[in-house]
Amino acid sequence: MPAAAAAVAAYVGAAVLAAGSTVAVATAVGLVAYAVTALAISFAVGALMGAIFKPRSNNGFAAEAQGRTQVVRSNVQPRNMIYGTAMTSGPLIFAASTNDQGKNNQLMHLVIALADHECEAIDEVYLGEDPVGTLDGSGYPVGGKFRKTWGESAVKTQNVSGQSSVTVDLGQSARKMVSVIVKVRNGSDLDEQLITAYGWQTGDSRVVINNLDPAAEVVVITYEAGRSRPLVRIHKHPGDANQEADGTLISEVPGWTSAHRLRGVCYLYIRLDFDADVFPNGLPNIKAIVRGKRVFDPRIGNTYYTNNWALCIYDYLRDQSGFGCTDADIDVASVIAAANVSDEVVAAGGGLQQRYICNGVVMSDKSPRDNLAEMITAGGGVVTITGGVFRVFAGAYDVPTVTLTESDLRGSVKVRPRISRKDLFNVVKGTFVDPSHYWQPSDFPPVKNDTYAAQDGEVIERDIELPFTTDSIVAQRLAKIILERSRQGITVEFPAKLTAFQLTAYSTVKLSLAKFGWTNKVFRVMSWKMSDDGGIDLVLNEEAAAVYDWNGGDATVRDPAPDTNLPNPFQIENVGQILMDSGDAQLILSQSGVVISRVLVTWPAAQEASLSQSGRTEVQYKRAADSDWTALPLLPADTTSLYLSPVEDGVAYVVRARFVSALGVRSPAWSYSPVHTVVGKLAPPRDLTGLSLTALNGMANLTWDAASDLDVRNGGQARIRHTTDLVQPTWGSAIDFGGYISGAANSAQLPLLTGVYLAKWVDSTGHESANAAIVITTAPWLANLNIVATVAEHPGFEGAKSSIVFDPALNGIKLIGSGLIDDQGLIDASGLWDSQPQIDTLGPVDTVVGTGGWGLIDSLGGIVESGTYTFAGALDLGVAERSRLTATVDTVAFDTGDTIDDRFELVDSWQSIDGDLVSDTAVSLYVRTTPDDSAGSPTWSAWQRFTMGDYEARAFQWKVVMESGSPTHNVLVTGLSVTVDMPDRREYARDVVSAAAPQVVTFEKPFRIVPAIGVTAQNMVQGDYFTVTAKSESGFTINFFNSTGTPVSRKFDWDAIGY
Repeated sequence: MPAAAAAVAAYVGAAVLAAGSTVAVATAVGLVAYAVTALAISFAVGALMGAIFKPRSNNGFAAEAQGRTQVVRSNVQPRNMIYGTAMTSGPLIFAASTNDQGKNNQLMHLVIALADHECEAIDEVYLGEDPVGTLDGSGYPVGGKFRKTWGESAVKTQNVSGQSSVTVDLGQSARKMVSVIVKVRNGSDLDEQLITAYGWQTGDSRVVINNLDPAAEVVVITYEAGRSRPLVRIHKHPGDANQEADGTLISEVPGWTSAHRLRGVCYLYIRLDFDADVFPNGLPNIKAIVRGKRVFDPRIGNTYYTNNWALCIYDYLRDQSGFGCTDADIDVASVIAAANVSDEVVAAGGGLQQRYICNGVVMSDKSPRDNLAEMITAGGGVVTITGGVFRVFAGAYDVPTVTLTESDLRGSVKVRPRISRKDLFNVVKGTFVDPSHYWQPSDFPPVKNDTYAAQDGEVIERDIELPFTTDSIVAQRLAKIILERSRQGITVEFPAKLTAFQLTAYSTVKLSLAKFGWTNKVFRVMSWKMSDDGGIDLVLNEEAAAVYDWNGGDATVRDPAPDTNLPNPFQIENVGQILMDSGDAQLILSQSGVVISRVLVTWPAAQEASLSQSGRTEVQYKRAADSDWTALPLLPADTTSLYLSPVEDGVAYVVRARFVSALGVRSPAWSYSPVHTVVGKLAPPRDLTGLSLTALNGMANLTWDAASDLDVRNGGQARIRHTTDLVQPTWGSAIDFGGYISGAANSAQLPLLTGVYLAKWVDSTGHESANAAIVITTAPWLANLNIVATVAEHPGFEGAKSSIVFDPALNGIKLIGSGLIDDQGLIDASGLWDSQPQIDTLGPVDTVVGTGGWGLIDSLGGIVESGTYTFAGALDLGVAERSRLTATVDTVAFDTGDTIDDRFELVDSWQSIDGDLVSDTAVSLYVRTTPDDSAGSPTWSAWQRFTMGDYEARAFQWKVVMESGSPTHNVLVTGLSVTVDMPDRREYARDVVSAAAPQVVTFEKPFRIVPAIGVTAQNMVQGDYFTVTAKSESGFTINFFNSTGTPVSRKFDWDAIGY
């Protein structure tokens, strides 16, 4: 007998190594028989049952399982032996660091021994609790956490001048498109236009852009180029007896040579590339799922990998690290029988599974007996030693071939009808190695029998440990065998004759004893010994085929979900959707009184509680057309907004963000905002509201609500216009009225005119409200005014024109085009227009522009920004007087680009068949005055804007300034006149004493017309009378007479009223 087997026999006595047996079995060692006392039986039971019925402790199964999956730095670490498939680690037998990419100690080289024998394969390798995944031919992961992928911001700039479509080759594949910006020439400036329609798909390296603006010069594309870098390289060495040293390790680390072959050792060579995001805590624990030892199958005579329970037991009995047995020490026939049982399939959760499998790690620092006892737990059977020979029995019912009756007795039978109360249980629960829980011990669903609990009067639980079982349903099947075997409680001490010599330990036998009412009742031999009187003493335990029966419906499908939902501290969520907003609500007033534009950036808070409490948010931004990102200070992870300031109005920006945990782990990818063009002060102010008018003393007292826009209240203004069009007043047809009015004001006093007053806010950058507030009045000033003159420029408009042309087809003046044909050189220089003969009849272009002949081809470009029309002549009143000037201007604004031919939508969808309203044109009237004769060398005042006003002057001159805010928007003036009014004037004198002759009265200031004259005589007598003659603009003559017609002197008062 091998020494190891002898030691086991000596320790256990005459016992069976069993999983869950309740009674010890006597075994024959050689042919020597000896009695087993009750005390010896109890000791054997305690020793054998301890392998499966262990109290849970931190130093038991759980601690061992965890320890087997930890890298150990030790020179005396026990060696592993792996049967079936298991997750394991091992001793770190070599470690070295090397530099890479200019970084010291960037690469860590590790060699970890997994088993001291050749293994079938090393399958999945884990760093920490994360699988590395599929490896390529060089040992690098093809994806997953340990092949770090990220987007590297890149910018591609390409000249597109003169192209309507372009395909931009980025030179590398792009995984995300951030922005496409086209820079368009606008005079001396390059305006940025955001392009949202372009051809590109994830992974493409080309971007197709169509319908480019003719003035486009440069396209700027910001994108993320896909980058990846493997952070681990794994070489798996299964432990071949002739394996060579790892060549890559030899070439990269001076300390490893060709002599370091590790023959017969299954090991991993792992190179780690340090990355703070992936390895925030330094070196991770390294473990692997290994398909272990190849074992010999005596049924076919071959060695191969299998987790057949009986074959694994057989191998351990034969292995020098185990019992070191030869086949002479093992009943190979029992092994074959047990292997066949183990290969049987049974129902399991709707499928099939092998009956008994062995998956686990045998540690060399434990005794072979302890290791064998743990391995036996996976087979539901026993290993016996009889006559110095190991026999292997799988958990299965054996049909008896021997029957014992009263005739086989040589003495009295002793029967114990049940096991003791202290050994009863009706629920079996316990732990197994669960692959879904990182191969750590986990509870399987308890196996219970309500009938047994009712018989016992209470629920009695028994804990078991199954360290070589890796399936929940297999664990339940084993637990059921233990439970059912425990309920077969009849024990019989049967003193038999030598007819029982044909039985062996753990064989089954039929008993037929009339005294107990037994006929062919099945028992299993739990003890067999030779007696002193030449008989065989047997201890038999009740047996039943139902003990080993299994119905797939008996299984409780275990919930594979983990017991907790604690977050993985190394997996950080991405930042959610990032939004950007700008406009009036985000403007801020600086301490210097300047309105500054800002962008409000918002995003959702981190969802994971610990990240929100202790993490941070990393935010960067840039102009979409720039290459470099600007980093902002880290923010707490529960922050959900910030302001970018200052920013440039009309410029596109983009923001990206990611979370950073307290461990320094970052989100796997940047989250990007949509490209946002800053509105800022470009947003039109809100409409002016609350406009009202009160007429008082010839003035229009206008009031309105205070402005709500910051850039109106600071640096903006209220813009007032007036039009006489009471039917369809529009902003474009009205003229500016009232000059500059501060945006902080909410009232103004302007001349009272019949018609419509319109008002808009204008912000500090010149943007107007979208809609005008309107108030209408038909109550003109009631003061007596007298029209002195009316100067009308329409319909001929004969005055001087600068950038303005008269259009006879429209009966008015308008702004001229910005590229006149007259300025393009001689037409003949480029050939005759033979295909257009009617042009020849029009005459030279210079002579017909403005007469209607070439009305549709005035120019080659758009509309000029402004032009001036000066009245044909000045108005001279002859003398300097106070006069009221009132202008009347009829205007129409229109869009030259909004033609019916250019409209592609359905007519029903048109907002206006006449064209959309235009509000960015303006017509302003200016006046200048002089007290001098306009025909001489007058000194004129400066031009000042007016619509209505009182002026003290002799002569007047007017001009109109027309403006457009768009190359396609024009304004037409069809009516233009100024009326000069003078109020009634009164001159008078009191107590004037006339001469006794004609009295000439001269006015202090001549009237423009002969005034009405009134005379009141004061000291007239009966028969006196007077006459007023020679009435003129400059005075009159008065004569007083008595009753005889003789001129007399009298006292009188006079009044003259006129203008």
